[in-house]
Amino acid sequence: CTAITAQGGLVYIPHPFDPMRACLREDVLLGLVGDGLVDAVEVRNAKTSLEHLNERAARLAADNGLAAGAGSDAHEPSAIGAAYVEVPDFDDHSAASFLASLRSSSAAVVGHHYDAPRVWRARIVPSTKST
Repeated sequence: CTAITAQGGLVYIPHPFDPMRACLREDVLLGLVGDGLVDAVEVRNAKTSLEHLNERAARLAADNGLAAGAGSDAHEPSAIGAAYVEVPDFDDHSAASFLASLRSSSAAVVGHHYDAPRVWRARIVPSTKST
């Protein structure tokens, strides 16, 4: 986190509580947040199938004064834009200006769950046992 900040970047934690994706262990995440090393948390991930996981992330952000982010987590074109944050314009292209806009009371997380049904197909897995 300190290396990101030292380079002028923002520390953003995507899908913090989704066990289906690689994420930080909860104790590590809470330690980073407690140490003031996190700027924003993804509170709406369109691929997170259990809504309570997004809600838990939103509580983490709200309880700790962190900016709220969102992402489609699009792995195919029709998923692009399923979740995003509308932010007011900001004056320059600095991380600080963007973060201030993201924290603005007029910033709004927009989105919904998106995981298009996959076409079912038979899968034949060859045996690994020798005959």
